[in-house]
Amino acid sequence: MYMPYLHGKQEELFSVIELGALGPLVVPIIKPVNLDGANVRRIARIAAVTRLAVITNSDKGRPGQMPTYAASVAALADQAITPYAANVFPAFELRGNSTLPQLTVFATEYAGRTCVLIHKSHTFDPTALATAMVPFAVPPVHVFVEPGVASNAYVGLPSAARVLVRDGFDACQRNSDYPRQSAFDDLAYQYRARSFDGFGDFCMIGDRYSSGGGPALAVALHVTEDTGQALLMNHFVSVSVGVDVPTMYFEAVDDLAANVGIPPRAGMGTLGIASYLASSTARNYSGLGPAKRWGAMHHIETARRIIQASGVAASF
Repeated sequence: MYMPYLHGKQEELFSVIELGALGPLVVPIIKPVNLDGANVRRIARIAAVTRLAVITNSDKGRPGQMPTYAASVAALADQAITPYAANVFPAFELRGNSTLPQLTVFATEYAGRTCVLIHKSHTFDPTALATAMVPFAVPPVHVFVEPGVASNAYVGLPSAARVLVRDGFDACQRNSDYPRQSAFDDLAYQYRARSFDGFGDFCMIGDRYSSGGGPALAVALHVTEDTGQALLMNHFVSVSVGVDVPTMYFEAVDDLAANVGIPPRAGMGTLGIASYLASSTARNYSGLGPAKRWGAMHHIETARRIIQASGVAASF
């Protein structure tokens, strides 16, 4: 199983929407940052064709827009989403500021559904955690975000599957600081050796959230590559200084196109890469948002290819 963890900003949601049906082995985790009508409809578009988990106790979003638990429960009960309820796994993120009574409320709310529990930087006692989980009639999927939680301490909890997530993206403060290439992670090839049923990551975005950014002083495009033993990250960075953003973008995307080739070399034949190449060829700049979207699409497609080739079956 592969569970990419995405903050529910517009471009992250569109990255999953444009990929369409992901198949039984890929289940994105979405942490909503805004549950207005447009984003609820986007989640419904995803659920119409593929399975996903939606975190109900998000801690990310603009001031005044961060979804409350009540708003998340209401969104999952929205008439746009309910026809696809079988494809939607309610999720609860156990963090340092979470409480076990909150978990029990969640477990009671969704007692009859397969849920996802995300373990992230908490120190709850396993016995107390098991007690809080009692209302679940269906064993949940446990997702462990590493580092931060000693996953072996929770092996005894009722479980439909156990998934390990790591953030392999080594973010730089400035786009101009990225090297040509950096390591990402080998979890796609190692999770079974650690007795997990699946793996996940934060794509080429990383486990960080920003509601916006300042002016771009350089453009960096991050493209995942599979070596057959691990994933690495290519960074295509503009070189001109003090020029407009479209000029910097074309410097970066043309560098990407030269590296990938037309047609793309082995392992790079994805919808995400095709979008980059089409942009370069047509000299079409549609903003940095779509460029981020295409990078996430390519990353998810690359991980999906690995998991499909491994011959594993869906765990839930």
